Amino acid sequence: MKNLRFLFLIVITSFFYQCDNTDKIVKKYRTKNEFKASTTLSKADYALDSTAFVNIFRQMINHEVEPYTRDVCNEKTKIIIDSIIYNSNRNYAALFVIMNIYNGDMRFRGDMDPNAWHFDGTIHFAEKIYDSIENKYYWKIFDYHGTDHINGETYEKISKIVRMENLVGRSYAADKNNYNGYNVDDYRFWTSKMFKRVQNEGYIKIDDCIIP
Repeated sequence: MKNLRFLFLIVITSFFYQCDNTDKIVKKYRTKNEFKASTTLSKADYALDSTAFVNIFRQMINHEVEPYTRDVCNEKTKIIIDSIIYNSNRNYAALFVIMNIYNGDMRFRGDMDPNAWHFDGTIHFAEKIYDSIENKYYWKIFDYHGTDHINGETYEKISKIVRMENLVGRSYAADKNNYNGYNVDDYRFWTSKMFKRVQNEGYIKIDDCIIP
């Protein structure tokens, strides 16, 4: 999977630098309406899931789970769940996660302003598990995560990059490398070989977080 990530990073980097053709690329490779995953979810349920995921990522920071090691993140790091995209049964989710990080607390910050904050963003995937004994649901985060986009000056910039990568760029990368691949808002993604590889990597090794 690491080799696939590297290949995907190369293609996505090429994609982002084709500024003159961005509008055409977006129009061609964004998910068509007939393939978009449809999920009915109340604002209250979405908020509950978002809170549960924030708690999980706080645990990941506390346990220094990649890519959220103490070299970069700590208790001051602000966790933002930018978007949650579900499959039709709402038992799987794609998470656009953005971290607002204080430069002054980083172990290795180079020439970054120690008094400023920056934004990092990536995509994670999760599965909703039902425990019949305790009669409770849990979200588990898969070990796989997407490309790490780092050192963004604004939230909007990192959010746009993560969205473009996963709502346009995945289809673009598949086309350029001659394999069947889909953006994460395409219902076909959840039965694709790409998501099967995500599942095969297993879950992160921290305690589960119960949905409130």
